[in-house]
Amino acid sequence: MSERNSHLGLPTILQCHPEQSLNLRAAMVQAESKDPYPITTYLNHRPSWTTIADVGCPYKPLYAAPMSHDAAYWIRHLELLPHPEGGYYHQTYRSDLVLPKSALPARFSGPRAVSTAIYFLLDEDNFSAFHRLRSDEMWHFYLGSPLLVHVIDTEGYYSEIRLGTDPEANEVFQATVKAGSWFASQLAPSAQNIPQPHEVSVFRKAVPERLSLVGCTVAPGFDFADFELARRDDLTRQYPDHRALISLLTRG
Repeated sequence: MSERNSHLGLPTILQCHPEQSLNLRAAMVQAESKDPYPITTYLNHRPSWTTIADVGCPYKPLYAAPMSHDAAYWIRHLELLPHPEGGYYHQTYRSDLVLPKSALPARFSGPRAVSTAIYFLLDEDNFSAFHRLRSDEMWHFYLGSPLLVHVIDTEGYYSEIRLGTDPEANEVFQATVKAGSWFASQLAPSAQNIPQPHEVSVFRKAVPERLSLVGCTVAPGFDFADFELARRDDLTRQYPDHRALISLLTRG
C-alpha cells in the first residue's frame, strides 16, 4: 500500500512513527517477496513500490521521490569523459570574454576565459586524486550521495567540505576551494547514508549503485596548463602530517 503525488505522478515516501519498532531485515525480505524487480526509494524503471505500511507500520507522507539512474546513464546522457584526476566530466560553459595575460596574476601563463563550468561525476569505486589549480573552484551539489572534498591549503592546514542536501549532517550545496590548495574528493562512507528505522519506507533487493553528480565553476576559467596532479611522495614530504590521506587519494 503506497500513496502517490497526484500532480507529479511520483511515489510519496512514507515515514514510520519513531515509537513503532521495525525489523528492517524482515521488511526487506517481505519487499523482495512481493516483486521480482529491484525496489528502491528512487525507482529506476518500473513503478512498483513496497512501503513500511505494507509491513504493518503506521505511516505519514514524507516527500515525493524523483527517479534515479546509475552512473552509466549519467555518463551517457551528459556525454561525460574520463578526467585525469579520476571521475568523469563535461564542460558546459566557457565564457566568451577572455582576460589577457597582462590582466592576470603572474601565475597564469597566458590569457584565460573569465569563467568555465563542468559537470563532474564520481562513483563509489573511484576518487578524485589530489591536485591543485591556479584559480578558485566553486563546487555545486546536484544529486546522489554526499561528496567529501579534502582540502590542504597553502599553509598546510586540512579542512573537509561535505557536499550534499542535509544541513543537519553539515552538508552544503556550494563550497569553494581557493587557488593553490591541494584537494581531492570521494563519496562519503556509505554507513553514514543508511536511513534510521523510522525514516525507511521502501527497500531494494540489492544495495543500489552510489554516485555523486556535482558541478564545478572555475574563475578565471579552467585551462589544463593550470592543473597540477600531485605526486604521492612529493606531497607526503611536504605535508607528512597528512600522510595517510595523501596515500589514499593519490595514484602515484
